Amino acid sequence: MVISAERLEALLEAVPRDGGHHEAGLLQGFADALRVMAYDVLETRLPGSAQGRGAYWHEPTTLEAYYDAQMDLCTPRPALDLYNPAWPVPPIPSGLGPAKVVADATGRAGQALNTLVSDGAVIRGGVVINGVLGHGVVVESGAEVEDSVLLDGCRIGRGARVRRAVVGAGAEVAEEEEIGYGALPAAALVVDSGLTVIPAPPAIASSATGGREGR
Repeated sequence: MVISAERLEALLEAVPRDGGHHEAGLLQGFADALRVMAYDVLETRLPGSAQGRGAYWHEPTTLEAYYDAQMDLCTPRPALDLYNPAWPVPPIPSGLGPAKVVADATGRAGQALNTLVSDGAVIRGGVVINGVLGHGVVVESGAEVEDSVLLDGCRIGRGARVRRAVVGAGAEVAEEEEIGYGALPAAALVVDSGLTVIPAPPAIASSATGGREGR
């Protein structure tokens, strides 16, 4: 359900006094009090979508589902086309400079293949294949990243290798460290599918949740 912020108060007033225990009664109360529109996301074809391809629907109910959806964006023809001019998906303004892929000080070229690179991210002499890089991510010289999601502000050190992993916002992979190749750093974990997860540092995780831990 999508609701305009200015209509939130009216929406709350429309909730039945009995608490709206029945879904049909709750929706009828909204329809009686407000202007309600419905859009069938499962059956309606998106404008500009490829022939034979219907609407896009994704529920990130598990970490693996989230990861798979991110990896699909890296394919030549993803289920959700972020570059469809008839159905634009505008990004959140970051205030950061454009992403760049550059050589390191020795001239080793940075490379990115089948990879989404967000504002402020820098691949400096490293290689990323099939990856999603968040805002401000840095991949240093000689680092190799494959089939991975790097969330905002994380850093992959020189010569590190990361494979099939989700690296949390602000996390750092040390120089020459290997993720997804066997041994794990203390903070990492491996889920049932074999996907490796590097959590965000505690200070960043606390900030993201408003510092509610322990309250």
